Amino acid sequence: MAVADIIEKARNIRRGYSRPPISASKIAEELNVEIRYYDHPCFITSFSVKVNDKYIIAMPIMLHKYEENYQIARQLGHICLGHFDYPVVDTINEDKLSASERERLNHNANIFANELLLPTEWLWKEWYRYRDVRKIADIFNIPEEIAAKRVKFMGKPIQELYSII
Repeated sequence: MAVADIIEKARNIRRGYSRPPISASKIAEELNVEIRYYDHPCFITSFSVKVNDKYIIAMPIMLHKYEENYQIARQLGHICLGHFDYPVVDTINEDKLSASERERLNHNANIFANELLLPTEWLWKEWYRYRDVRKIADIFNIPEEIAAKRVKFMGKPIQELYSII
């Protein structure tokens, strides 16, 4: 899927929002996606599943609120970009995708999450107001690392930014 198409999908999902922060869990609720939290030492990353026609995002409860917001947005990316509709998908019991296919789908989900939570046009506005990466992370409810990457690539072609995320 082209970067422009992913950005357009993220824009369509957040069209009811006019300013940061965007709550990925609220969007999940609006899309009728259930979020389940788990507390287990082996469960350290988020994932999503489709059971019948219902999507569920599984989240570890130990995440920082910014990281939680971003991980939910990533999983929404997998859902909204149609990754569950591919002819072959990984299951809980078996990896069916090749490493390169999985990497591409995860990369696309990252792009979606970035554009959903930190739209480029909003970033410019807040950056010129504060010029502080921590403040940007706080305003947008995202991890500071993600805010720093986005700020670093401000003014460069979007393809250049998304070649590294």
